[in-house]
Amino acid sequence: GPKGVATELDQSSLELHSGLGEERDSVVARLFHGSLREDLRSATQGRGRAKFQRFCCLSLDLDVAAPGAAKAMALDEALGAFFRERTVADTHQRLRAAMDRLPPVLVLHLKRFAYDAEQQRPTKLARPVAYPAELRLPEEALSPALRGHVGSRGEAAAAAATTYTLKSVIMHHGKFATGGHYTCCTVDGFGQWRIFDDENVAQCSQRDSLGHRDTAYLLFYYNDAALEP
Repeated sequence: GPKGVATELDQSSLELHSGLGEERDSVVARLFHGSLREDLRSATQGRGRAKFQRFCCLSLDLDVAAPGAAKAMALDEALGAFFRERTVADTHQRLRAAMDRLPPVLVLHLKRFAYDAEQQRPTKLARPVAYPAELRLPEEALSPALRGHVGSRGEAAAAAATTYTLKSVIMHHGKFATGGHYTCCTVDGFGQWRIFDDENVAQCSQRDSLGHRDTAYLLFYYNDAALEP
């Protein structure tokens, strides 16, 4: 993009957790929006360019460890694949994404639906995914500018800025993309985990919230340092 845009966005990386652009005063923007830096380069010539884009959710592939789609995988594997440099389909270009601004609330979408060419319809991936109660973003998930700024704040502050706590899990029940049922485990205002199933609400534990490995669809992680009053 234009040099002015790239420079402005690089400087804005100094604000670790905040909204972007005209939506800065929006509650949704302040809580959920982050920024991705995408570096695209030629695999043969080595030249490249950077593009910045806002995100409110990261969609993670569950087939990154194929073959063996039924084999359990860890959330770290899916995150690692998202931020790993990869070849763009049908091109000679390499793409690498990194977070240039961290959202206070990190939403992770587990891509459980894929198109089945044989059946000619979307199908659900029931691969179990183990997700942690506490998520520390790896260094490779951060852009160079953000990595440098986080590192300059000291070890304790850097850990606080890149550590997220699980607060909610949305589950999809059913075998097909065209139907099914959604339930949710979430922490209420008093710090108690509860499970919501339509009008039915029951108390549960954090351990219970981590047990939906086959059905977890959306994960909500909070950065407690960014959300302190």
